[in-house]
This record gives sequence, structure tokens and C-alpha cells, in this order.
Amino acid sequence: MRRRLTGLGTALLLALAARPAAAQWRLRGDVLAGVAPPVGLVVLEADGRASSWLTAEAVVWTGATRADASVDSDALGVRVGGGDGVGNDDIVGDVQVITLHMRAPSGRAEARVGRFIAAIGALPPLHLDGAAAVARQGRFRVEGFAGIPAVPRLGAAAFDWTAGGRVARRFGKEGALGLAYYQRRGVGRLEDEEVGVDAAWPGPVDVAARAALDLQDPIGLSDAHLSAAARSGPLRVEVFVTSRSPSRRLPATSLFSVLGDVPAHRAGVSARMRAAPRLDVDLLASLRAQDGEPGAEVAVRALLRLDDRGDGAVGLELRRDMLWTGTRAFLRAPMGRLTGSLECEAVIADDPHGRGAVWPWALAALRAAPARHWETALALEASASPEYSSRMQLMASLSRRWDVP
Repeated sequence: MRRRLTGLGTALLLALAARPAAAQWRLRGDVLAGVAPPVGLVVLEADGRASSWLTAEAVVWTGATRADASVDSDALGVRVGGGDGVGNDDIVGDVQVITLHMRAPSGRAEARVGRFIAAIGALPPLHLDGAAAVARQGRFRVEGFAGIPAVPRLGAAAFDWTAGGRVARRFGKEGALGLAYYQRRGVGRLEDEEVGVDAAWPGPVDVAARAALDLQDPIGLSDAHLSAAARSGPLRVEVFVTSRSPSRRLPATSLFSVLGDVPAHRAGVSARMRAAPRLDVDLLASLRAQDGEPGAEVAVRALLRLDDRGDGAVGLELRRDMLWTGTRAFLRAPMGRLTGSLECEAVIADDPHGRGAVWPWALAALRAAPARHWETALALEASASPEYSSRMQLMASLSRRWDVP
């Protein structure tokens, strides 16, 4: 595997070295390290324009961890770890994206080849090795993709493939209606099949809708969303109805997102008001049905920007969920070449299951840009939840960016 990654890196460097005179390339390298459990990660990103119609992009990573301490990486969507389970170091890695993007000078057609994420219409995002194409004619847009579901470490997926497409028509300047379909097969057998509809109609009241229907037995909705929003001066109000199945999960980036990401049916209203030039206030109230149990959720959020650009900010959120009550506060403060941030959350569960009355989560980070194209960061995360009675992680990163004219 390491030889394969080395070959990919060499090919990338050769492509940069052999670029045409008019090409423009950007290269970024990130080195990340963490303790408890010990883990190291190197990420290489590159993208560039070889000509007016051809661009390329690649994201490659490799890392090391203790074999007896597997680490879930939500950001990468892969598991880092594994091995013989006796404490030996394990070297792992993968290619997340490696794509050639071709675009016709007229703008009426474009295509991608390689490893990428295909996301069209109301269908779920798919990570695959294959090809995708888009064609435009007048108000119509046709797009499609086909390939093999991406397998970690560029592994083989015998008799596995997926394909799908979408047809859409524009209405007015920004309105559109689309119909999409895809299926995925494993070892020749049908594993997943969905059809989706999406629509948007801007105006005095902006209306947006999407729905994805799982055609596997039993047939049912896997994801649905309908919203209508209107704005009057500094106030924006939105009415929404959503439904999400367990297969549609969101990234777990905090304790709130872990506890709040549940399959449920929701209906409610949200509002955002510019209460002052630098102060935004958000309100949310909704009814929810989860596992056949009805309930309600209410949230109030306030964001105060400390400067006109919003580089510095302080915020506070209070939330009442069906099963818990929580509060969240954060601070982001730039100090020249340094930027400090602090996020804190605390949840009081109606039924703590013997895990303590309060579940806290906190993340403190310091980012620095000591020189042009260089960036470094240090972060400490600590939490307690139903999964862990206590947990603490220290993470560090070092990044370098190259711009090649």
C-alpha cells in the first residue's frame, strides 16, 4: 500500500513538473498528530488548471496509529487503525479524491473522471471511482454518473457498481425542477435503489423541496424536505417540514450534533433577525416524531460579530430537545497572526443512564500563521457522554501551501 501511495505522489509531482507554461497549480500539505490514542496523519492536496478546459484535483493521505486503538475519522469517512491488536504501529493511507475535470469552451458540457463524490439532486452523496458528465441545452440540464463504489486503500470491489442520473429544467432566473435516479449493486445483486425529486422556486416567498424514495422492499421515504421562506427587512422567517431515515446521517462535529442527529419527522418554524449591525438572533420551534413518540424542540441562538468581517465572534445557544436540555457557547478571537477559539457545550439528559447528571464537551484551539503560506494549529478536546465516561484528545497540525504560476 505504501508503494502505491508513493507511486501516486510521484505521478503527481511529475505532473506538476511537466506542466505547460500557462498552467496554474496549487499544492497544500497538512501534517496532523494526536494523542489518546496516538495517531499521525499526512494529507496532500493539489489542484491546478492545465488549460482553459482541463483542471485536475487530488487529495491523498497517509497516517500511523497504534494497532490496538482504532480511530474513527468522521472528517475523512474512513477508519484509521487495525492490525494485529498487540500494540504495534500500523501505517495506513488512502486516496480520497483524484479527478480530471474537462469543460467545453461553450460551457454546455463537462465531465469528470477518477475518484470523486457524486451528489446530484435529492440523491445521497456517493463516493465512487468512475466518470460523471453534465450537458446543458437551453433550459434543460442532463447529468449522469457511473462507476465502482470507492473502496478504502484503492481495494478491489468485484462485481460492485453504481450508476444514476438526473434531468432538470430551469424556470425563470433561478427556479428549477429535477428528477433523479440511481442504483447500486454488490456482487451483482441490487443493494440500493432510489428515485429523487427536487424543486426550487424563488420569489417573494422562496420555496424549496426535495424527496428521495427508497425503492427497496419496503418502499419508503429516505429523505424529504419542504420549506417556504420570506424576508422583510432584517427579519427572515422559514416554515419547514422534514423527514429523514437512519441511512441519512450528518457529520458528528460536536455533542449537539451527535445527540441531535436522529431519524425523525419534523415540522416547525425558524426565524433570523438582524437585531443590531453585528448581532444576529435565531429562533427555532418544531414538533418532532421519533420512534413513534411525539415531542418538541426549541432553540435560541445569538451571534455577536466582534468586527465588520466577522473574523472575531462570540455566540450563545440554548436548546431544549425531546430527551435533553443543553447550552452552547463559543468565542473566536483573532490576535494578529494568532486566532484563538473556545467552544463549550453542556447537556442535561432526562435519563442519564447512570452516566452523570451533566455531559460536557469542550474544544480549545489556537491557530497561527507565522509566515506566508505556513499555518499551524493546536487543539485540546475534552468530553463526557453516554459513549465515554470521560475522553480527552490533544491534536496538532502543520500546513504549507505552494502556488505555482
